[in-house]
Amino acid sequence: MFFQSLGGAIFISVGQSVFQNGLKSYLTTHAPDIDPAVIISAGATEVQSALEKLGKLNELPIVKEAYMSGLVNSYRAALSLACLGFVAGLFVEWRKVKTDNEGIEQAIALG
Repeated sequence: MFFQSLGGAIFISVGQSVFQNGLKSYLTTHAPDIDPAVIISAGATEVQSALEKLGKLNELPIVKEAYMSGLVNSYRAALSLACLGFVAGLFVEWRKVKTDNEGIEQAIALG
């Protein structure tokens, strides 16, 4: 349980980092006149108002595509890690752990 919580906490930040890197790379390639830091700091809900303040509202479709690019990158990372975990789980040996009651029941049955 501890490692499930720890993995979730770590990979939230990994997913955020992958998203931001995808967003930055798309914006620098397709809209070099827009500062990616302004878009990231504005957040998804305030992108339109941030572009209005910059006077670049016509770049809104490109920024939306950049957000989609970042999301696709983070989904790819999550899917690849899930597949890796599934394959790793196939190689874990399955063992039955006996409880104290099972040992007593077997001793009674054997007499």
